[in-house]
Amino acid sequence: ILVTPLERPAAPADDVPVDAVEPRAFYPNWGGLEEKCLDNSVETENMPGYMRTNYNDFVSDDLETCCAKHYDWAKADCIVNSGGTYAGSSEWYVNWVSLKCVKDCNDSSDVSCGGFAKNWDELFGDSAADCCGNISPDLTISECIET
Repeated sequence: ILVTPLERPAAPADDVPVDAVEPRAFYPNWGGLEEKCLDNSVETENMPGYMRTNYNDFVSDDLETCCAKHYDWAKADCIVNSGGTYAGSSEWYVNWVSLKCVKDCNDSSDVSCGGFAKNWDELFGDSAADCCGNISPDLTISECIET
């Protein structure tokens, strides 16, 4: 697949609104309190000058790419915090704080959901047994998963 970088749009003419010239794009909200990318079609005046000057380094043409590029450790959280939709993979991973296996999802009605996995979490597919074996081979599944 050939991917071409998003190019900085030409400077708008004085009588043309900025949002009519600039394509919809997303940039990191590093000044905020959460991992989030902002949509320049909504936040037209807030993009910092250094991002406008180095457009190809900071601006992405879609939300998922922006989150992956600038918040790779919390891509799922970034997508959701930015107003996007992310369901998670529902694969099992170890929550090393609770020493339990949980699923990569954010569904409050499912007690097995442990929130979104981070990029450093090893995913074990749909096998709770494989996940539990990673904590201790002596644990039964009922001992190692959230219930």
